[in-house]
Amino acid sequence: MNRIVASLKYGRIWKKGIIFWWVTCLLGVFFLALGLLFLFEPNKNVAAIIGTFVCFVAFFSLALYMIIKNYINVIKCREWMKDAIELDADTKGVQKVLPGITDLGLRKLEVSFRISGKKYVLQSGTKKSNGYDRIFSRFVDRKIRILYSLKYNEAMILDDK
Repeated sequence: MNRIVASLKYGRIWKKGIIFWWVTCLLGVFFLALGLLFLFEPNKNVAAIIGTFVCFVAFFSLALYMIIKNYINVIKCREWMKDAIELDADTKGVQKVLPGITDLGLRKLEVSFRISGKKYVLQSGTKKSNGYDRIFSRFVDRKIRILYSLKYNEAMILDDK
């Protein structure tokens, strides 16, 4: 599981250390906002307390969502790994038309490989998600190593380092 950096279905699979760092940074921003609100507020009114509470709930909810979503993705990848085989694959990048500022670096990935003479071509994403992720830009237009599950028809990209 440590070698998997992304799946074609879900995109990036976060490492535990990165999530912990991200949550720590969010909590740091929260406490900074809390300190600034109370530092510059002469009356210490109810609005500052409510604003701080809303800020905390928003940051905490976002962090909790990321942790739970990543945990579910890891469980699915472990299930796919049970019958997965390691293969070499060729990739091709698909770029969004008219990207916006928030879409910088987003790529959709198409992976092609052969098993027993039969060619398989898979694209990132699902019916619910469009399949664009920043991690895929690292693997565009080159040969990569993947784990492919025949049972689930899912591919997981292995770290190239």
